[in-house]
Amino acid sequence: MNTALKKKSLEESLSDHTSGTIESENGVEVVGDSILTNIYRGYTKWLEECSRFGIPQYVLSKLIGEDIITSEDITKVPSLLQAHTDHKHFRSSGNFLSALIQRSYNHGFNNFELDLEDIYVNFDNRKNGLDFVGTTLKGTKDHPLSINVEGIRGGFGYAKNVRAIIKSCLGQSISIMGSFSEDSVFEIHGDSGYQLGDNAKRCHFEIYGNTGQQMGLMSERCTFVLHGKIDTDFIPYIGREAKDSVFKFYDETSAHIAIKSLNKEKPDNNSPRGISVYLVKSKGNEEKIFEI
Repeated sequence: MNTALKKKSLEESLSDHTSGTIESENGVEVVGDSILTNIYRGYTKWLEECSRFGIPQYVLSKLIGEDIITSEDITKVPSLLQAHTDHKHFRSSGNFLSALIQRSYNHGFNNFELDLEDIYVNFDNRKNGLDFVGTTLKGTKDHPLSINVEGIRGGFGYAKNVRAIIKSCLGQSISIMGSFSEDSVFEIHGDSGYQLGDNAKRCHFEIYGNTGQQMGLMSERCTFVLHGKIDTDFIPYIGREAKDSVFKFYDETSAHIAIKSLNKEKPDNNSPRGISVYLVKSKGNEEKIFEI
């Protein structure tokens, strides 16, 4: 992952597409007649008519027109969003960002890079958080949508055929990640909180950190690889009601915590659930230590 993404101010981002006309909107200088200016205007309009769950492409077209958005344009969008962190609907802005990424992918662009850490400078103030990043993104089986995100606390719900490398924000845990996603791969650098991969299908989650109380609830045909430990400050619910899924642990204590959680459930009619737990030992050797 490129951790040295160049951070630009709003004015710098817009000036990359300048036509030389400058006007003022909401106290922010924007440069007229450019792709990013159209995005900014559409975003401010969307904030006033906020829809919390997803933005269909036809709605995006009404907001910003039919401009083709490149993957390079996408890297500059966070600077536009940051101008409105105090807006009451800002938390849902990940929906708008996701719609832009989908537009760009649909026009043949891929390998997106996002640096969102500047948005989270005041992370403890939850109204300044950015939710729903990556929500409903869809690639194809032959050409998955690939994205690297630095500075995120959750997202990628209902994603399909996505390959995401994710770095947590300022050391905070990542929660509600990959819920209801399908056929996707998530490489998570940082701790995960709750609702990691719940209701996911045919997904792979690689967690380079610790995990909280929930992982893989009601998942189906998924693999979860935990390189860290299970946080015992909470009652863990690991793999509850999951089917045909695999859980791999590098920490033996965490593996047995997961087994204890799985043993609290009794399958209907004693039918097997297809759940396996592996302990990863030295040199990457894996040992199956539990199945149900």
